[in-house]
Amino acid sequence: MKTFFIIIISFLAFSCKTEKVLTDAEIAKNEESASSNTKILALLGEKSAINDAYTITSVELKGNNLIVVVTFSGECMDHEFKATGLTINQQSTQPIRQIQLVHLSNNDKCKKLITKTLEIDVKQIAVNKTVGSKTIFKIDGWNNEFEYTVH
Repeated sequence: MKTFFIIIISFLAFSCKTEKVLTDAEIAKNEESASSNTKILALLGEKSAINDAYTITSVELKGNNLIVVVTFSGECMDHEFKATGLTINQQSTQPIRQIQLVHLSNNDKCKKLITKTLEIDVKQIAVNKTVGSKTIFKIDGWNNEFEYTVH
């Protein structure tokens, strides 16, 4: 009976799930991918009809870049974002450029909530690219507008 008891205890001890210990390289890679911004160059173009769901949680203008934090569901596929500067409003006294942020989820059916920081270079879609000139940017899905001055 002792032998049977020792075998059962040994079996249970060695069959328990062990925790994976990450190497320093794996930890650094995970931290880098979690903290790095996705850089996007905004280009002039037409409004896209293909656009998967996302929510903008914050927008901040820093130099020539709009820092946009977005959330969306996924995790099983790579997601892409594009920024398109649409036709300007000719009626206003100051040029207004609408920006469409396009999310391509590649048919990702996973449901994990992902937060990503996009760093969008908007210099190429400014109405006048001369240093000091101003353009007002409005982003689809965000209520506030931003006055951008070319640097």
